Amino acid sequence: MNRNMQQLRIQTNKPAKRRVRPKDVLVSAAISLKRVFKGGKMDVALWMAAREGDDEKIMRLLKAGAHIRPKSIPTRLTGWTALHVASMHDQTQSCALLIDEYAESGGNAKELIAAKDSSGWTALHWTAMHGHTETCKFLIGEYAKAGGDVRELIAAKSEKWSTALHIAARDGHTETCKLLVKEYAKAGGDLKRLLAAITRDDEPAWYEAKKSGHADAVQFLGSMGWLAEAVGDAFLKPFRECVSS
Repeated sequence: MNRNMQQLRIQTNKPAKRRVRPKDVLVSAAISLKRVFKGGKMDVALWMAAREGDDEKIMRLLKAGAHIRPKSIPTRLTGWTALHVASMHDQTQSCALLIDEYAESGGNAKELIAAKDSSGWTALHWTAMHGHTETCKFLIGEYAKAGGDVRELIAAKSEKWSTALHIAARDGHTETCKLLVKEYAKAGGDLKRLLAAITRDDEPAWYEAKKSGHADAVQFLGSMGWLAEAVGDAFLKPFRECVSS
């Protein structure tokens, strides 16, 4: 048998390639989109449950496959985790549930708490914006428990270089400002660096407060900044001892 006949026989024995029909492609794409949007609906429903602090519904949705971190199209647009939503609505108990469930499913609690949305805001930014001081304290405590450096969380900057302190000052939440400064100092942070941190517009936190007309926040941040600058370590050491007690 010559070589040409052998090649012809090999080619004849090959299984015929299945033609991909346009209809098959469309059906496959439709199924994929249906799955994506079904997941998106569940993730958005998880946001709503987190906003309302409905822990039973949160558990049902998580068991059904909802994602705490954004994976579907609707949640990726904002970049919000369910923790962002629970935090901004002062649902501390739901925050605790979400962190615990995320860790139990193999996730890193520290990464969840430090996760940034599409504007570079962490859950702490959102909580500070609304002046939810106790929820701020809870998030900082959980971050420390998970092995995180509290100084990094408090000093984390958004796309516009705003820290949680800038946001709290801008909206006049003096008690939240006090907590952030206190926790930063307790963790051994350089207060001069935190207070002097500027946004993209070259504005420190005290100026954000001044611009918005929040005199109490201006007075607090201004006095802290002056003391940290003028007295330095002689001030910082006793201050840390005081806030740690």
